Amino acid sequence: MFFISLTLSCPLLSSSVSEISDRLKFSLLSYQRLLRFALVRKKRDRVFSHFLSIPKVARLTLMVRGKDFSLVFLIGLLVGLFLLPVGENLKLSFWTPTRLHSLWLVFGFGLLALLALWLASVLSRFWPAVFQFAKFAAVGALNTAMDLGLFNLMLILFGFGWFRYSFSLFKAISFVLVVVSSYLWNKFWVFGGKSRKYAREFAVFLLVSVVGLLLNVGLASYVFLRVPPLFGVNETLWANLAAFSAIVVSLLWNFFGYKYLTFRRYT
Repeated sequence: MFFISLTLSCPLLSSSVSEISDRLKFSLLSYQRLLRFALVRKKRDRVFSHFLSIPKVARLTLMVRGKDFSLVFLIGLLVGLFLLPVGENLKLSFWTPTRLHSLWLVFGFGLLALLALWLASVLSRFWPAVFQFAKFAAVGALNTAMDLGLFNLMLILFGFGWFRYSFSLFKAISFVLVVVSSYLWNKFWVFGGKSRKYAREFAVFLLVSVVGLLLNVGLASYVFLRVPPLFGVNETLWANLAAFSAIVVSLLWNFFGYKYLTFRRYT
């Protein structure tokens, strides 16, 4: 009789044992998860406390530098994008305009911009002005690529025959767009302008930029229309060389004008 009752109760015992084992497994898993979460939280608190132990000025510098690296990476991507129509229009022998090559070009300039700013941050430990000049150079590279990119984009869209008689007009349009972009980048990123006198500041900026515009358009038009192509280059390449030479001269003028006239109180 005892064996019969034991046999009948075995299924109940086995079910209760399996239920207990399942609960133990669930408890162990929960304990492991809680332990892992506690370790991660402890590590995070340690890093956060270490960050708080850094002086406030150093913390702000780290935060600003992180923002600078994000923006310079964006600038590198934009430079690569604006150079795409330049390579398409010049039809260079080593450039095959495939999507993969275009993607590599865009991200390559982004990584190159990051590397250049990192080197400037290392050198800024000895010469603090190097970091600001590197940011200005990044904006200058963006302005150059934007100027050439819009210039060649209009050349692609309208063709060289009709474009030849509107060279100065299209050069001026691309330069005006570059001036607006340059003001925003220089004021809010390079020099960290906080002045709310936008009208007066932009008037000085515009005055410096107008002189740069006259230098840019005048020199580019003179070289393209008055000087015959040198070294046997074709007309399209000569037009880009004329535009590039004008960009270099106007870029130097704009740098000294912005630094010592427009944003003098920030520098």
